Amino acid sequence: ELNPINYLIAAPRQGKSLMLAEVVAQAASPELGHYGVGISFNSSSELDEKDIHSIDAVTPEFWGRVVHSLYLAMLPEGAPQQIFGDFRQLPFFGIMNCDVAHALAQKLKLVRVVIAADEISRLTSVLRTFNKEDEKTAYCS
Repeated sequence: ELNPINYLIAAPRQGKSLMLAEVVAQAASPELGHYGVGISFNSSSELDEKDIHSIDAVTPEFWGRVVHSLYLAMLPEGAPQQIFGDFRQLPFFGIMNCDVAHALAQKLKLVRVVIAADEISRLTSVLRTFNKEDEKTAYCS
């Protein structure tokens, strides 16, 4: 499959974060253009659910984290790291989507990017707040 989706479900404190960190570490293969991206919806990149009211608001929350991770990977070692909260406040954050992530990955000459999302249940729980069936369908895609 071109874009396989695998998932891991476990109770809190069962090592999901460690497993996802290992997936990201093992995905990297610079000589082949492969890269692993770890994103999270927990304390260091808190998901502000009150601001998420539509699919248009959810998309940048996911893809913005991917782009931020790719951006951090571009920085030279020892460079100051921009925290996600500051990145989220930038005026262009609202337009983050898969096209932006793909364009950045191409610019970095990445052939394959593996995304490991931790605490994604915080993002999927927003689905329950949507009223229209078409919004739910669009969100899930």
